[in-house]
Amino acid sequence: MQWGDIVREGDSPSFGIGGIGGKANVIWHCCNAASKIYELKTTDFSVDRQGSAPGGVNFGIGGDENTIWHCCDVSDKIYELLITDFSVDRQADAPSGKQTGIGGTLNIIWSIDYTGGVYELNIIDLTVYREDTVSFWPQDIGGNKAVIWATDWGEENNIYMHELITRDFSVIRTVAVFDSNPYEEGYGVGGSRNIIWNYNGEREKIYELYVEVENTIIFSMNL
Repeated sequence: MQWGDIVREGDSPSFGIGGIGGKANVIWHCCNAASKIYELKTTDFSVDRQGSAPGGVNFGIGGDENTIWHCCDVSDKIYELLITDFSVDRQADAPSGKQTGIGGTLNIIWSIDYTGGVYELNIIDLTVYREDTVSFWPQDIGGNKAVIWATDWGEENNIYMHELITRDFSVIRTVAVFDSNPYEEGYGVGGSRNIIWNYNGEREKIYELYVEVENTIIFSMNL
């Protein structure tokens, strides 16, 4: 298999615009159609827990076993949610009014908007620590201090995934994940160096994608 290939898939609890995030041991998922926050089981992508989303339109979600980051286009807010019940622990204004994705861990926050703005947010007060632009049409972002995954609605009937360099947000590599309608929405990505979780709202599916790191092939679920 090659980087970005589908390892396995399962049904999403909802459809449409939304995001996904987490690590090998946890999956956070949100979806606009249901206005819900979900914790999914890593074994089969079924719903372990769920709760109401704070903002209405649920574009992006990320985090790890310690915290949940969430963004909403309607409220123009960035949220930190409690993992216990998905309630709002704190919130701040989003870098722009067009946020589509967010990801990271307890110690890092990545954010992206559909105009091409990409940001590292300050974990102390959720303000912008640094920012730049990307050349593609972003949908979602995820990762940790070592890696950034980002998705792109793309052109030529493909949907793309990019790996970005964390220090300057430049693109290391790109793969066409799906051959599909270029306006297919709800395309989310999250994970860490050794795992990629992916959500396609048009197909109502959750995927694990294959990771290839530094020329060493890794089956992510074994880590």
